[in-house]
Amino acid sequence: LNWVGGQSWFDLHLPRLYPQHLITMHWGRLPDSPLAGFFFVLRMLAIFFRWQAEAQSLAMLTAFLWPPVLLGLLLFLMREIARPLMGKARAPLICFFVPLCTQLIFQFMPMRVDHHAYILLSAAAAFFCLQGMALHIRTKYLGVLAGLALGVAMWNGAEILPMVVFFCLALTALAILERKNFESAALFGFSFMITNFLILFIARAPDQRWGIEYDAFSFFYVILAGLVAGYFTLLLGAARLTKNRIILSALAIFISLCGVAALLRAYPDFIFGPYAKANPVLENIFFPNIREAIPLLKSWADIGESFNRSPNQSVGGALYYIGTRMFISVAGIVISLFMTFRGCKNPRRKRLWALYAFFSLAYGILTMVWQVRVITYAQLFAVAPLCWLVPHYLAQLPRHYQGRKLFTFEVLTVFALTLFPVILIPSIINQNRFMPDMLFFLGKAVDTPCNNRINVVAYLRDLAEREKKTATIMAPMDYTPALMFYTSQNYIAAPYHRNDRGILDMVMFFRSKAKDEGARAIAKRLGLDYVLLCKASYFQGTLSRSPEIQNVRISMVNNKMEAVPEDADLAKASLGMRLAYGKAPGWLQQRDIPFETDFVIFQVKKKKL
Repeated sequence: LNWVGGQSWFDLHLPRLYPQHLITMHWGRLPDSPLAGFFFVLRMLAIFFRWQAEAQSLAMLTAFLWPPVLLGLLLFLMREIARPLMGKARAPLICFFVPLCTQLIFQFMPMRVDHHAYILLSAAAAFFCLQGMALHIRTKYLGVLAGLALGVAMWNGAEILPMVVFFCLALTALAILERKNFESAALFGFSFMITNFLILFIARAPDQRWGIEYDAFSFFYVILAGLVAGYFTLLLGAARLTKNRIILSALAIFISLCGVAALLRAYPDFIFGPYAKANPVLENIFFPNIREAIPLLKSWADIGESFNRSPNQSVGGALYYIGTRMFISVAGIVISLFMTFRGCKNPRRKRLWALYAFFSLAYGILTMVWQVRVITYAQLFAVAPLCWLVPHYLAQLPRHYQGRKLFTFEVLTVFALTLFPVILIPSIINQNRFMPDMLFFLGKAVDTPCNNRINVVAYLRDLAEREKKTATIMAPMDYTPALMFYTSQNYIAAPYHRNDRGILDMVMFFRSKAKDEGARAIAKRLGLDYVLLCKASYFQGTLSRSPEIQNVRISMVNNKMEAVPEDADLAKASLGMRLAYGKAPGWLQQRDIPFETDFVIFQVKKKKL
């Protein structure tokens, strides 16, 4: 909407997020382009049929309709990827297994507008090309195509960098072990470099073209692509001098280490990864509270620490993690490793199994030690081996069973490898009915007071119409993305690593105690008009995991039993907790929301700041 509303192609700042400071997106206009095209088609249809539709409504319809189109592209790519492994007849089965990858399918759900879907599509396209190169099918053409796919993905952000590293490692291993594909690898490197260089002129304004950023496309990415091209070019030259695998392997290691050393010498802080230039304070208060940004090992450690306090919840949390995140990945890794080392004798198919094992295992390890969210890629590469196993195992059952026994074991096999661990068990734990939102884009997640934002959105839209101005609202960052999409107000904090100032201001505001000097200073500096929070999850504004109050009393409110803190303890609590329980300081006045909602809103009395 910012772009179609008048922003330039190169202007990526978010005007309604922390308007006191310029915040730019870390991905470019590539995801926006098809959305804008779809939006203008809907606008022309609205004009032609004389629909009374405002831009916000058309944008919401675009956000609902476009992700399934991307899902269709993913299913097409997954079918093509599965064809060498499963055969032409069975390959379409993978289209029924992809929705079981709950972390993967989440990126393609209606109303999910993000750049991750495009990166996943590029990763799938690159893997398809690598498969063809491993099978010696039009290798030079596929090398160029793989460079184009990964080069375009670099435009979308740093999330593709692990895929680039793994792709280069796999391509190097294929070339050295088979003493082939060196020309295709060099073509991949040149295609990758040229694509990044051309994108630099498309994605960045002339005055920003040679700047260095790690988490967004910049000249730094062109340097990385140049190193990849130089690496494969030198490897091609070495391959023309010798075919000895040991010598080629040693040269590959030496060249890559020299490239990494040169890169870190020029840009030493890149050793801390793509978020090296982010505010270091976020490492302590922001990233630990973002579930997808912590290692899976830490998630398991947190579950283990809470086992003594709440064993039932800990076991349930562990089973939920295993079902929704780990089952597909672990199953695919085990199957592909077994077929690589023990189960497959055909050299061509063995190469395919090795690729599946390497990519799924590499991303699985990265999930454990870096960030949970990369398990999406582990599922992307692990689903095909699991899909291969089911019909392969079903074909073996008639040798051992007949009649009703055969039918029973067929049903149990399909159920045990698909719906039961991935959908049913997490649904029971999550108190959902069959998790239809994951499988069929229907239904909704667990009902919690803070997930139901319909009434507060209606109130804020009405407030904007009555006041005829754009108000600035301080709210916990978990609500902000949805509120920014549905309303027209400005917001301070959002769960976005480039919004470091907004996150710090939010934390200091809601953690404020005593006379609230800090909160009042922040409200005055930012020109806050309102403060909004949900009573059931006020702590999302303080980003504090430990409970503030130990002493509570039980009271009945509207025929419901509630635990209410003692007044003496509440007076010493954070501003966020006091507001959640209706204890507002004199410079905040609560406004009545004429709808049933768990949200509360306070108007800032600016003269009392």
